[in-house]
Amino acid sequence: MTLVSVVGDFYSSVLPLFYEFSTKIKNHVIIYDDFNVDVLKAKKIIKGTKAFIQEKELPIMTYTLQIDEDSLKSIEKIESYINSLEDDKSHIYINATDGLANISLLLSAKMLPLGVNFLTYDRFDNSYNLLTKESMQTFSLKSCASIEEHFLLKNITIEARAQKSLADRYEENLHKIFGRYDGDVQEYMMQEGVSDDYLATTPVGFLYEFYIYNLLKRLNHDDIEIGLRLNDIYSSSSAMQNEFDILIMKNNHLHMIECKFRTNLAMVELVYKMDSVRSVLDDESKVMILTKESIYDKQSDVVKFHLTPLYKRANAKKIYMRGSPVGDIKRFIYEVDEIFGLESENIEQLLPQAAKEQQSKRLESVDAFHKEISEFLKSQFDADIDIFNKREIGKILNYKVNYRKNKKLTESMQNPHIKELMLQLNRVKNFRDIVELQTIFVYFHNNFAEVS
Repeated sequence: MTLVSVVGDFYSSVLPLFYEFSTKIKNHVIIYDDFNVDVLKAKKIIKGTKAFIQEKELPIMTYTLQIDEDSLKSIEKIESYINSLEDDKSHIYINATDGLANISLLLSAKMLPLGVNFLTYDRFDNSYNLLTKESMQTFSLKSCASIEEHFLLKNITIEARAQKSLADRYEENLHKIFGRYDGDVQEYMMQEGVSDDYLATTPVGFLYEFYIYNLLKRLNHDDIEIGLRLNDIYSSSSAMQNEFDILIMKNNHLHMIECKFRTNLAMVELVYKMDSVRSVLDDESKVMILTKESIYDKQSDVVKFHLTPLYKRANAKKIYMRGSPVGDIKRFIYEVDEIFGLESENIEQLLPQAAKEQQSKRLESVDAFHKEISEFLKSQFDADIDIFNKREIGKILNYKVNYRKNKKLTESMQNPHIKELMLQLNRVKNFRDIVELQTIFVYFHNNFAEVS
């Protein structure tokens, strides 16, 4: 088989199909334009695929062709060169996924009638179309590179990585440290009577990464790594180092989770940093940022989406800003599975015991919270308020609260739940959709009930 890869804008246009057919390829031809950006990208692909071939000891010959896409003579030379590699033209496959338009059009017009095959990769569905002179068929990719292979193909070296065996070893300890002691390792060791040099000397941020990894390691990913330090080599004198907390590979797409177990984060800078470095990973990479914020709740995220421009911009870029999953382990695991397209089966069976205990506790708190808020609304507005009724909620939103002059309300706001509820309501300008109105109440319903 001769695979011809036409380099375009995306690495995923070339590498997944090269990996899929790597055991069948005899000749690999890499074609790229003489424009500076295309040359740089092609050189990384050339070096990466050659390193992959050498490491896997594959009998593949690599050929490279730099051309001028705007020259008909240059493109005609490609046609002649490719034809010379195979007597049987049905053994030639041209990957024109994201290739240069002139090349793809001219080659298909001249070579399809000869029996040459054309491939196009769908990076959204992880499938490819096979186009011949007689038909077009769609196939799902059967192979997925490991994270290590993925970086090898992109000419990126792994300088260091965390030991997953350590995370496995301390799994039970970490569930207690973050689930019961809010990341206070010393308090955990004192209260539980534990003596361990590794836990005592390891920064809590690293332990937090291990904790998150343990929550996700049993999901249906293709590969997962912790604490990778990468060296992205551009030339003999130019390289860039990046570190990633957790990487998850699924269907030839590499996603990342950034773990920040500390307060006072510069979130704007962090979001833009994540947006800039994810191109190192994948053309369709998704990002999740986890902080120390105690609230991890779907309704609170919806509220933030409407009230916080940064949150909305990040979400549009597929950067999902979240609090600590310690607050709702079940929702976190389900959300990671959905966002990263893992399609895990029997997730309930994969949940740690802590998540099941959380769910039971949360259900027990529902009635108490509902009663507390309802009693407050009744006393404040002299009416029974249905928090899921649009008209009744409108009364609350239209009620102008003045904390200094309203003695009755001032007294009621000694209750921290009610105080936070009214503060949030006063920040809202226009919630026209009933679902958004309900969100505020459900948010406090799920998050502040357990405080009391």
